[in-house]
Amino acid sequence: MAKSERKEDLRVKRTNRMLNEAIFDMLKTRSIDKISVVDLCEAARIHRATFYKHYKDKEGFIEHIISMQVDKLYNEAKSRIMTDDPTEYVRVIADVTIDFADRNKNLILANSESSEGAGLMGILASVLSRELKYQIGKTAGESDDDKYLDVVSHYLAGGFIYLLGWWISNDTGITKPELIDRIVRLVLPNNNFEEYYKNEKV
Repeated sequence: MAKSERKEDLRVKRTNRMLNEAIFDMLKTRSIDKISVVDLCEAARIHRATFYKHYKDKEGFIEHIISMQVDKLYNEAKSRIMTDDPTEYVRVIADVTIDFADRNKNLILANSESSEGAGLMGILASVLSRELKYQIGKTAGESDDDKYLDVVSHYLAGGFIYLLGWWISNDTGITKPELIDRIVRLVLPNNNFEEYYKNEKV
């Protein structure tokens, strides 16, 4: 990599870090729909031209940083999985997802009434569905119908994220370990992904 390219790469990382810190700091006191690109750039101490060089709009930026954070968490979590047991995989992914939502509970709840805030859980569901599709597809093999896997992965992720939103929004009395156990049973009724790719598809 040329010296000029390394410099540019460092600038991009610095810009993203400053924007990331700025948005999460601002979200402590304001909902997403009350934060403009101008506000964000001022807080991050960057020019608007710099922002638009990397992102089409605020929504694209939010989607990027949430997706990157969740992807990083999933990759770190999967590196700890030592077997091909799908039950362990779902348990770890559920644990990481619940932790992420619990840590960002105030942020999610503060933005739950706004259309943009609803996108936070939608982004999480999108990353989760991609993760599930890969895992189910890996188990099913290359011959399986990719469109069918899209249906299954989005269905499972959507139910999971809706359940998670309900859990963090209400005093359910359900502990995190209990919730994980239920999610594993719902996602893997027979302790495997076979139900989602066997020949008798309906």
